Amino acid sequence: MKKFVNTLKAHWEGVITKFTCPGVNNGILEGINQKIQLAKRRARGFA
Repeated sequence: MKKFVNTLKAHWEGVITKFTCPGVNNGILEGINQKIQLAKRRARGFA
């Protein structure tokens, strides 16, 4: 329980932002990350 409380304290501003600005998300960043991961998977085996 203490670990959870410490984590919550460390990320408190982000938690509050999530509930006060629900339209803001990280969908674009997740999409970019997916493209990077796909490129890494395709590049395996090439040196």
